[in-house]
Amino acid sequence: LSDGGKYGQAAIKAASFIRDEMYDASHQTLYRIHRGKRSDIKGFLDDHAFMIQGLLDLYETTFDIQWVEWAAKLQERQDALFLDTEHGGYFGTEANTSDILLRMKDDYDGAEPSANSIAVMNLLRLNHMLGDNKALEKAESALGHFSVKLNNQPSGMPQMLVALDHSLHPTRQIVFAAEPSSSELSKMKRQLHHRFIPGKVVLLADGGNGQAFLAKSLEFIQSVSRIDNKATAYVCEDYVCQRPTNDL
Repeated sequence: LSDGGKYGQAAIKAASFIRDEMYDASHQTLYRIHRGKRSDIKGFLDDHAFMIQGLLDLYETTFDIQWVEWAAKLQERQDALFLDTEHGGYFGTEANTSDILLRMKDDYDGAEPSANSIAVMNLLRLNHMLGDNKALEKAESALGHFSVKLNNQPSGMPQMLVALDHSLHPTRQIVFAAEPSSSELSKMKRQLHHRFIPGKVVLLADGGNGQAFLAKSLEFIQSVSRIDNKATAYVCEDYVCQRPTNDL
């Protein structure tokens, strides 16, 4: 995705379509199929997990806070519908579904990663973005549930191993203090993405609604501000930031 480029605009258009046409906000229900009109088939675990992943990616690209807000709401709904509160991890279907004899938990990362692997990474990212400790607990519970297979058949769960690696490293947050449309911010983002930094999350302190939303759960975000009125970067680990800089 690029700032304002055709791929970024396509991503925003796609997410907006799903929100407007395939999501019932009054009941927090995500639907699975649209062809001419929305079907009545409700989303499964994979629909929720991959949508949340896409929304978190879209926030880190556009810094539009509405996408991470919606991702957090979808995560709450996913937990209510699919979470195995006893053993950890997520079932692929809802409870009490009349045409399902046995609720299964997909754990094989094949041509497409399993919904559980994506879900664990989503929970870790939400913990790092929003300080959601309950999300961290659910991620750790899921990793514990799948630990036997991770030990015995790690090659079958590469995406879950990515999530495991993420969980074992310190929280890495790159926080930009800038106007969302700033050309300086675009340059900083490009500089950041030239480096491979696994496990990072990227946040924006915009001085407005986005920063206020993040500061509700991440107290240190309140004090993040621009230096000399220029776009400024804060590199933080475990919620402790290095000295800020606006030098690329």
